[in-house]
Amino acid sequence: MRARVLIVDDDEVYLDGMKELLEEAGYEVFLASSFEDGRQTLRDHSPNLLIIDVRLGAFNGLQLISTGQVRIPAIVVTGFDDTVLRADADGFGASYVVKPIKPAALLALIEQKLSVEDRLPHSDRSAASASIEEHVEMSGAQSGREPD
Repeated sequence: MRARVLIVDDDEVYLDGMKELLEEAGYEVFLASSFEDGRQTLRDHSPNLLIIDVRLGAFNGLQLISTGQVRIPAIVVTGFDDTVLRADADGFGASYVVKPIKPAALLALIEQKLSVEDRLPHSDRSAASASIEEHVEMSGAQSGREPD
């Protein structure tokens, strides 16, 4: 069974590119361009992973993590490196990645989030998330380089 990934971002071009990348990697992908659509898609499709932007109109994308009935693995991909938002994401057990991110690094992070979240009890997930963050940072994901 293919893992289901929900991507929520208000940038349609970004959504299209992410959908293509993830479908080519074998994932079932759901897209939402607003907080409201994301919340409905989260309910309707029960994804295994959530990839969200922080700024979604009047809402903060992190609110999607907290509104779900069941906490699912999440990756916050944003153009803004903000220490408060990073800490908030960490509090929810989500990885926080600043754009641009190399596709290979993002795919590796997705695989790690899915596999780690399946194997660990909830109390151990924050430490695993920190380890994943280090891997992404070492991959050049937060450098000023353009994505591949």
